[in-house]
Amino acid sequence: MNELEKASFLSTLNKMAEKKKNTGKEMFVGVTRVLSDNESKVFFEKVKGQYPEMDIKIPFLTVMETLQYKPAESAAKVQCPVLVVIAGQDSVNPPEQGRALYDAVASGTKELYEEADACHYDIYKGAFFERVAAVQTQWFKKHL
Repeated sequence: MNELEKASFLSTLNKMAEKKKNTGKEMFVGVTRVLSDNESKVFFEKVKGQYPEMDIKIPFLTVMETLQYKPAESAAKVQCPVLVVIAGQDSVNPPEQGRALYDAVASGTKELYEEADACHYDIYKGAFFERVAAVQTQWFKKHL
């Protein structure tokens, strides 16, 4: 989301908050309104026929909380073992964000795994999924 799109989206969320305050009715936002990058739009369009239950709406309060969430602040307090997995071609959560999260983790026991050629949704299926799941399984065996 560029700055103009973000400002417009926040304005919409503020209007929804006001409407909820006045009516008491929870407001919802379509998933592709929240995840408005091209990668997410293509993914959700492709899977909605196969998995209609993924055509979801998200409570606006969840969206507001997500926008205010600062994972690096929480990561700085984490002392347990951590595995951060990133997709090298991710446009939803760019790899720089994953690396910054990894750097922010306070734990002395942390690992960073990057699937360099994967986009965000690629790691949910196929060869990317198999490799990531194997790394995660090994990590759990080692640390649990």
